[in-house]
Amino acid sequence: MAVYHHRAALRSLRQADEWVSAAHGPFIYEEGNLLMSLCVNILTLLSFILLGLLVTGCASKVQTPEPLEELTPTEDAVTQTPSPILTLQNEYFALAISRENGSILQVEDKLNGLKLIEDPVGDLPPWRLYFFDLSTNNVQEWETWERFTLETEGTPEGGDRAKLHWQLAESVEIEAVIELPPESYVADFHVKVLNGSQRTIQQLEFPILRGIGRLVDIPSEDNLLLHPVAGGLLFVDPVGLFRRPSSSAPGLRHVPYPEGVGAFTQFMAYYAKERGGFYFACHDQLNTTKEVDFYSPSQGGLETLFAHKSWDMTAGNDLILDYPIVLGALEEGSWYAAAERYRDWATATGEGHPAWCEKGRLEDRVREGTAAAWLAEEVGFSTFGVPSSFEVSPWLEAFHRIADKPVFHVLGHDWPQWGGASVERMELLDSMFAEAGIKPFHEHSLNELWFPQVSVPSDLLDDPQGHRQFFEMLGARWSTLPEERWREIFEAYNCCGPWLPLGLSPLPWFPTRFHPANLEAIKNNGDFFAPFFFDFFSYGHDHEAYGMNIGSSTGWQHPHELIQAAFTKIWMDPTTSYWQEFHADRDRQIVVESGADGLYYDISAGAGPRWSDRGDLGHPPGYGRWLWEGYGELYTKSKQAAKAVKGAYVTQGVEMGLETLIPYIDFNQWRAGGLVQGDIELTPYIDLVKQGKVAKLPLFSYLYHEYGPVMLDGWAKLAQEFGDIFYLIAAEIALQQGGLVELNYEYSPLERFPGMEGPTYQLMYHTAVYQDEQPYDVDPQKVAFLKEVALARTEFATEYLAYGKAMKPVTFLTPIPEIELTWNHYNSIGGRRESGVFTAPSVVQQVWSYKNEKLGVLMVNLDGDDVLEVELTLDPRKYSLNGQSYQIWQVTSEGSERIGTWAQGEDLRLAVHLSPRTIVLVEFRPQGD
Repeated sequence: MAVYHHRAALRSLRQADEWVSAAHGPFIYEEGNLLMSLCVNILTLLSFILLGLLVTGCASKVQTPEPLEELTPTEDAVTQTPSPILTLQNEYFALAISRENGSILQVEDKLNGLKLIEDPVGDLPPWRLYFFDLSTNNVQEWETWERFTLETEGTPEGGDRAKLHWQLAESVEIEAVIELPPESYVADFHVKVLNGSQRTIQQLEFPILRGIGRLVDIPSEDNLLLHPVAGGLLFVDPVGLFRRPSSSAPGLRHVPYPEGVGAFTQFMAYYAKERGGFYFACHDQLNTTKEVDFYSPSQGGLETLFAHKSWDMTAGNDLILDYPIVLGALEEGSWYAAAERYRDWATATGEGHPAWCEKGRLEDRVREGTAAAWLAEEVGFSTFGVPSSFEVSPWLEAFHRIADKPVFHVLGHDWPQWGGASVERMELLDSMFAEAGIKPFHEHSLNELWFPQVSVPSDLLDDPQGHRQFFEMLGARWSTLPEERWREIFEAYNCCGPWLPLGLSPLPWFPTRFHPANLEAIKNNGDFFAPFFFDFFSYGHDHEAYGMNIGSSTGWQHPHELIQAAFTKIWMDPTTSYWQEFHADRDRQIVVESGADGLYYDISAGAGPRWSDRGDLGHPPGYGRWLWEGYGELYTKSKQAAKAVKGAYVTQGVEMGLETLIPYIDFNQWRAGGLVQGDIELTPYIDLVKQGKVAKLPLFSYLYHEYGPVMLDGWAKLAQEFGDIFYLIAAEIALQQGGLVELNYEYSPLERFPGMEGPTYQLMYHTAVYQDEQPYDVDPQKVAFLKEVALARTEFATEYLAYGKAMKPVTFLTPIPEIELTWNHYNSIGGRRESGVFTAPSVVQQVWSYKNEKLGVLMVNLDGDDVLEVELTLDPRKYSLNGQSYQIWQVTSEGSERIGTWAQGEDLRLAVHLSPRTIVLVEFRPQGD
């Protein structure tokens, strides 16, 4: 059996570049066409004889030529020998494809003169295919084929179109079509795998682009990668960061979509700053599970790819991707250009577009009563993780007094009947841990407390060896304590939460344990709250009958998933009617007993499994399109049940956020906006953030702010010890994301407000309350700035921060100085403790459009001492303003004044006075408004 697995005839990067610039006509290539080869050879011989006669006759008139450069393998006009390279191209974009195996040898942004591939790799096809054997739990990777054909033709529009076909062993075929329209910046790739065997396809990686290098050599920092990991990050010089062997972190490999820790959206951009670059996307409206990767493989270059996972992993399955994979050039060198291209597709409706934004803009839904006005425009900031069952009403009162505006509280997880938090429980656990030779309970990070539980199989905990394994993971000195005592310690540790499925009856949720003083303070202040809970854990329910239970029956492994596979041991399947009904009944009763305004689901669809091996629960095993339908149905049933008893719209929120959940979810809780103070999804990149090699982008808001959900972000604290970085974090969350600044109390205690005495408190997991006898005090300057943020959101900039469309920033004509901001990280799930100085521009700005009728430029000077006078320029016509003339106003929390006018066709330069830490809105209002 012949296997064509060649190395292409690449001799230099110069050759590959020249191939891209050459156009080639339609040609079908198949190995072994002897008749064609014979004809070509005869014609070649005759041509050489004729050419020799002509050259001899003219020799006396021609100087001796310089030695010729090595010939490039373009089509020779004399021999008609076909080039081994096929080029699809128009005036904007070019794509070079190997005729031997379909590998992508060069990609060119012709408009800006940029080439993507530095070191072409021609011996591999542009795909990898993975088969999975459920019976043996083995994954097999294929990159070989038996026969390859390539066919090109023009499209009716005059563009280029190529058909590629690989015949693999065992009657497996891969077919791809690449189409480049004549006036398009992008090429569309369509692909399908036809499976004539009884194997099970797990996933296809396609297209794989290999040998990626820097787009510009100097300065290398002008090479930038936008990636949707952790809510959207910008990587500076990914070649320098990722390329092996110099880097111990070879990049972004096996990043799952849709997932909040992984990729919340399905596009990337690699560009040269202010030059141009490349756009990579799946315009997939069907919520297909994928990987979004940009990394350095073991051989050293850079690669990028999308991995497409099967939603029907049954024997003999095909994998037909009914959406385009898009590769193209960017008009300009910015992440905004890529985001706007994706936004144009993702927010549109109709055939070929997703349903994510079909319910309409957030403001329209608020007016219709299908979204909450209080969440969008009335609350000034949020808190997260303060206790529910333990009284903290003095702090709830103090938070409200900061701005005398409503506050949104996501209360802690201790409210169910199985919960109930107390200081006494903390003291009990500390003493038991001391007896077992373990450091005090309150000194453990959540990672230390949690992951031993989800890592140890529950059946091992019924015997001494299981207990020993469990406690040694927590650092116990296994001693002569009797087995009965070890079990008592374990049961005290494990009693209050959904930590391990021990075959118990379902944990009792009701009656709830909300402290009445907490609820009264929230109600009397006109504030709003949502209880926190882990959404899909089994809580003692029969997860064998209703849960995902991945690995329970088949031992199915899940390679490359970022979420801990251990979570699936206690995860319930959202597609089952049993769990959907339980979810709705539980949420309804929570609202009945507490009057909750919202419901917050932690470790929910934003961070949960994307796959199941359960073919007995109404869906095939696989990575789920059907799973996302189940999540949507479940959230909708709960929302309807809660609204029926509340008599008003009840909001729903999840940890992190996904574009696939936009139709169902009202708010997301993120952490990456905390920058060096961030946690969880940002943790793998913290060192790069500190070095200035990775920046957090307001990507979700830039794409979807008009449609929701509302963002909670910042991971902030009010103590002076938190550092001056608070002002940068709060400004970026409020002004650039249009989100609610979150004060987080999950992993460190509440601060002490003026007039308070005694300890403060922190709700820890396992429903224990830590009592801090030496707490930090709130910083009056941070409190004052948080008030500025709240007033901007609820008063003078509401139209923009609640309902605006994010736009590109203005250009400052005045140099903006940098500012050094102190930071001290002590609020961490993993126990990270460190401090430093973070350097950033001293002005945070964002442009917002409101219905294409008004334009708002929001700015703040982070310097707490000095006034900053800035001059800026912008062209309002580029922001889709549809009027002819505008008044320009400068607005702050203290009032407003008109500072100029602008009419269509005029250039604009504007001087603005920025007082220390005062939010300024420069607003373009239509004349007569």
